[in-house]
Amino acid sequence: MRKFYVTFGQRYSYEEHPQGGHPSGWFTFYADNEEQARKMAFKFLDNKWAFMYEANDFNKRLYPLGELKEIR
Repeated sequence: MRKFYVTFGQRYSYEEHPQGGHPSGWFTFYADNEEQARKMAFKFLDNKWAFMYEANDFNKRLYPLGELKEIR
């Protein structure tokens, strides 16, 4: 399984996210490929997320709250 990191828009710095997302943190999704990870993200979060990154393209230092949830 590969790790995919989902981040959230600035809207959720002042508006509560229904699943606990925040622009200073991320959710980690474990999936076999990006297509599967995107399907999981839409199923779990609907359209209430901003970007998805693979592990080698993601800079955790930009998100001081760290991992908010892990979805397998």
